[in-house]
Amino acid sequence: MRPVHTTKSGRRYRYYVSPDLIEGSVETGAKGWRIAAEELESILSKAIVGHLHKPESRQSFLDGIYDPNRMELLLSAIDDLLMTLQSSGSGQSKTLLKKIVQRIDFAEEKFTARIELGQAFKHSESQSCIDLLTLEITAPIQLARRSGELKLILKGAAGDTTNPDPNLIKTLLNARRRYRSYTGESETTLSQIAISDDTDIAEVSRSLQLAFLAPDLVSNILDGRQPPELTATKLKRLEKLPLLWEDQRALFG
Repeated sequence: MRPVHTTKSGRRYRYYVSPDLIEGSVETGAKGWRIAAEELESILSKAIVGHLHKPESRQSFLDGIYDPNRMELLLSAIDDLLMTLQSSGSGQSKTLLKKIVQRIDFAEEKFTARIELGQAFKHSESQSCIDLLTLEITAPIQLARRSGELKLILKGAAGDTTNPDPNLIKTLLNARRRYRSYTGESETTLSQIAISDDTDIAEVSRSLQLAFLAPDLVSNILDGRQPPELTATKLKRLEKLPLLWEDQRALFG
């Protein structure tokens, strides 16, 4: 499928279309798929996130890796990728999908996608760990035609209703990004990060500690299963994050 766009009444619409429909039309006998880009990207994001959250998937990534530092780097990179995909519809999420999704094949009741995770980490310190990770994800779908387009519904566990909070996810993404800048080889200062992000040093300082949030709390936020009282504002205003994960769980319920 190829990305195309049309403009109607000054508004831009994006689609993914089968090659036969690009060259011809339904009226001339061409057959294929024409799916709104937002729907397909949302379905892909959910399917990839569901796959990466499976314990057996994470274990398979670690097979053959015995260096604890490389393990930590790999899992941290996967968590960063998950956070980006969970902010479905954002510019970052769209860019990431374009990088990692190499091919999509549709059948009447399922789709199969070839995912190359290494494409997301080119030119980063994580590349050496992830450049060989290629996945083939198959997910059940339900199709409904609507004015020549297809409405996609993801079935199964990956389609379960959750409530991801884009602001919470963005807060965690910013924390990881700032921590990498602060501890990286460039030795960026808190002041430089604050200026770059158009904020103050105090907020940056509070943000850095969120890079050490307990993994299960991070997973709950990515899944949209965080407690209702856990908001982006609460995290941003937190003066001191407990060092022990059990204390963090007690704090955030």
